[in-house]
Amino acid sequence: MSGEQNGSIILVNGTSSSGKSTLCKALQREMDTAFWHFSSDHLIEAGMHPLERIKDGTFTWSEHRPKFFDAFHRSIAAFAHAGNNLLVEHIVESPEWAHQLAGLLAEIDVFVVSATCPANVRDSREISRRDRQIGEAIFHMPTYEFVPHDIEIVTSLPLDTCCSQVVEAWRNRPSDCKFAERWLQA
Repeated sequence: MSGEQNGSIILVNGTSSSGKSTLCKALQREMDTAFWHFSSDHLIEAGMHPLERIKDGTFTWSEHRPKFFDAFHRSIAAFAHAGNNLLVEHIVESPEWAHQLAGLLAEIDVFVVSATCPANVRDSREISRRDRQIGEAIFHMPTYEFVPHDIEIVTSLPLDTCCSQVVEAWRNRPSDCKFAERWLQA
């Protein structure tokens, strides 16, 4: 550790096609301090995993996926412990993931945004993206049960409205927020 103070995290949690990426990109432009936009999709899109070998069956994603997400969760903590502020977009898929994150991020200022939208908007986004399996967003609906949030944002509202809501809530967040305790009780 460099001895610097931990960074802060704004964790944007929601289903696939709920508007997390769009919201994070807009928030990055609006925050008063520098925030890094970080997601597992960024790592995958950068070619970190051997996609071609997974597609041809040489390797199986189901074997490597748990290790990938374990490392992703640990990397969130590492970036924040190094003093970086993060906008993390994520789909917390299980209570086990929530508990792991609670333990890893216990000493870090974490503010949780739940990104939601009406089902018809979510479904329309999923269909238009063409890079997701239809029904993936519905599969991710339990994420809202696993992650207590500080604010819920309805991403079908205008983007500037969503950003303003998050920025205002972030600025007025309680200083004694016990992130890990809330998550471990969920």
